[in-house]
Amino acid sequence: MNYKKLSIIVIFLFIGSVVFSQSVKNPIVMFVKAASGLNIHSEPSINSNIKETLLYGQRIVLCGKSKTTVTINGITDYWYEIYYNYGWVFGGYLSASLPTDAPFVLGLWEDGRTIFNFYPDYTYSVGIKQSEWFDEGKWNLNKNTLTLIQLSSREKILANPDISEIVISVINENNIKLTYREKEYNLIRSDYPYIYK
Repeated sequence: MNYKKLSIIVIFLFIGSVVFSQSVKNPIVMFVKAASGLNIHSEPSINSNIKETLLYGQRIVLCGKSKTTVTINGITDYWYEIYYNYGWVFGGYLSASLPTDAPFVLGLWEDGRTIFNFYPDYTYSVGIKQSEWFDEGKWNLNKNTLTLIQLSSREKILANPDISEIVISVINENNIKLTYREKEYNLIRSDYPYIYK
């Protein structure tokens, strides 16, 4: 390949990156508000490949947005890039807060050291920041009673699932209290820009 062709390709890639995206100052935590879910696209275009579908109420972290808005189904918004270059989602189906009819435990909760993450597919993980320790399993919420069925710990599948019934005290939409493994946690809904799943 000659240098002229190489230079043209490099310029095209640079212009494409400027036209299609710009970084946001800080990663932004958002929630999916589309009841039928939200597709992750490989590029900021409705015609690009769909990588997967996010569930209603799912927490995502955004790190960039398209330079221009588009209108999809009568809604005008930007395309947003999901953290770690995972793909693009249309902003018209995102919300800064958890939808009010979604289970209030959805999302990432922390007390500064311990992290609880509840996913819309009714799985959960609990771990310590910057540690390899974690538990995973299934969750169910009945009013303020949370049932956790631990299926694995540190990537080891448990022979017999461990079932915990936990009463959650809701302080407000961003603060809860619960007792897990005989320890009381005062948790806040986290805007920590990390995806644990």
